[in-house]
Amino acid sequence: MTSTDVVTRTSSTTHLVTTSYVRLIYNQTEIYLPEETFVAPSFFFGGPGVWMCNFTHLDFPLGKGQLHISYNVTRIWRIGAEVDFWFVDDQGLLGLESVPDWDRCTLHQRRFAAITHDFRSIGYDSIVDIPSDGTYHIVFVNSDPMPAQVTLHVDYVSPSVVLSVSEVQMEYSTQTSTITTELMKPVSQPVGLGMPFFSGIGLVAVAVIAIVVAMRRKGGIAPSPTTFPVARPSPPKGPQDKFCMNCGAPLPLHAPYCSECGSKQ
Repeated sequence: MTSTDVVTRTSSTTHLVTTSYVRLIYNQTEIYLPEETFVAPSFFFGGPGVWMCNFTHLDFPLGKGQLHISYNVTRIWRIGAEVDFWFVDDQGLLGLESVPDWDRCTLHQRRFAAITHDFRSIGYDSIVDIPSDGTYHIVFVNSDPMPAQVTLHVDYVSPSVVLSVSEVQMEYSTQTSTITTELMKPVSQPVGLGMPFFSGIGLVAVAVIAIVVAMRRKGGIAPSPTTFPVARPSPPKGPQDKFCMNCGAPLPLHAPYCSECGSKQ
């Protein structure tokens, strides 16, 4: 015969998924940088006049992660341009703002505390690491006597997060197995003493007959005389007649009335 069972198999798989997100901060933002300004000599101090560079900065809060910064600089009335670029935190911005207006054109010769910078550049494309949460600033300084225009693109990339995702799968299948069986035929036996008992009685009887025959041959037992059946007289039959209860005349056994006197019997 066969036996059919449903077999269930469960398997579990764990996946490690690295996730992050990108947030757009500036996209093709046009920033106008005024030209360098000439300041006439001071009346009190005298001396030649000075050129003052225009100072422009963008401020935005950020969390720890990365910043993708790219820009291109173009001049409004001529081809070719150069600007100074800084990416600083609050402390770095305070240092830049502390420089006098007439000395900003020489900022490229100094090294302020900046996360990154690029001097006298017409383009930039790089990824900057942000060490911690805070407010950060992009600073542009135009040291050219012609105005400039900056096309800026900034993306924020969050830190990578590793997630553990577990997946459980269950599969069902039918399994058929063969079971070997044996047919047993019962044997009936007679109820009672059974054949062994009667077989033993027969053996005892045969043994007794054999002993008797042997003793007769040796003369130990005298032969019994031959007996004949004796005829016994049959018992007398019952009365066939009766007598009248009135006159005493003999009557048949079943006669209801007397034939002599007619009385009822």
